[in-house]
Amino acid sequence: MRPCSNFWIEKDGKVVLSEWRVALLEAVEQTGSINAAAAQQGVPFRVAWRKIQEMEDGLGVPLTERITGGPRGGGTYLTEAGRAYIAQFHAAM
Repeated sequence: MRPCSNFWIEKDGKVVLSEWRVALLEAVEQTGSINAAAAQQGVPFRVAWRKIQEMEDGLGVPLTERITGGPRGGGTYLTEAGRAYIAQFHAAM
């Protein structure tokens, strides 16, 4: 046996960051795609999209930047705020 715990951050009574949500953001940063990040996390695209929207709405800042089109077909990347929230979450753990 080993002790376990789960850590999350709430704002106004709603979860805005959790280990899973931060892992999703990190997967977006790694893959450059919400779709690929969702697949990596084992959830449908719509779930990943909704969780990112919930985080952005709850925190009041954009965590991702979406780029459409282009030679590589666009993608999604983290904003500086997104990277900062990930760092703060890891520091708080």
